[in-house]
Amino acid sequence: MVDYATARESIRSGDLLAWRSDSLLSLFIRIVSAGSWSHVGVAWWFKDRLFVMEAREGVGVGFRAVSETLPFDHIATGADWTDEAETYGISVFGRKYSYADAARAGLGVKFAGKGKICSEFAVDLLRRTEYAFRLSGRKGWPNPVTPSELVEHFLDRGATLRSIRTPEVE
Repeated sequence: MVDYATARESIRSGDLLAWRSDSLLSLFIRIVSAGSWSHVGVAWWFKDRLFVMEAREGVGVGFRAVSETLPFDHIATGADWTDEAETYGISVFGRKYSYADAARAGLGVKFAGKGKICSEFAVDLLRRTEYAFRLSGRKGWPNPVTPSELVEHFLDRGATLRSIRTPEVE
């Protein structure tokens, strides 16, 4: 595990951040999807602050300071952030979370809702980066995609994963 203060500067806009917790919802998502992660978001630097763009249950699409989300796993995607990705991410802030699509993802059924789930929003952002050609080359990204499937996509292609933890208090 790496201390957040040490890791912060190496996280780039377009990198994937992934969470797993002991909450009942997290456990349910991991069981239904047979994966290790229950939530993902995309790192975004704005005016010297590091945020995560994400779709969250009960909140919808938005952003929050990464320092408020510890601990998490950082996956260096190699995606080059673009103005298009940033504009898209900001344009959908406030869109509702799709509970129906969350259930569909767990069941492997195609998305149909007007809202977003975390992994769907992350793919939508990454499609608008310089990494996009690697996603779109698969005749469209698998629909649906779970948080763990998205993490595994990058790990299978040689991305590095670092577990980021809360700084030690002296």
